[in-house]
Amino acid sequence: MRNVGVADDSDDVIFTPDAVWPSDHKAVLSTFRICTDGCTAPNMSPEKIAVSGKRVAGGQVEIHGSGFMPNDKVSFQLDTTPVPLGTATADAKGKVSLVVTIPASTLPDTHTVVATVHGKAVASKAFRVVR
Repeated sequence: MRNVGVADDSDDVIFTPDAVWPSDHKAVLSTFRICTDGCTAPNMSPEKIAVSGKRVAGGQVEIHGSGFMPNDKVSFQLDTTPVPLGTATADAKGKVSLVVTIPASTLPDTHTVVATVHGKAVASKAFRVVR
């Protein structure tokens, strides 16, 4: 039907413009990626990380991650301070792995490793540092 108003029966918040409606549709929010060296199919699983190894100050742990886009540069930091731990590049399957040293000054407590891509935190994992 043209030129006929329809009552909105959804729970969406609708802002009425002061002038003519620019479209006959509600807004659509899209997220997309522009690839400089070719794109592969997006990895639809959410980013996840895990921490394994000797969880003591000064000890080494391995951070494993999955669900990233291929070739993403993933930076890791110890969130409680924050302390940069290192960066890894996601493989063709969106997986990363990085061996890092827990700073010797880290106190025994629960700490969080945070993974960031392009400066945005995308995954985190809490773990306990022991004596």
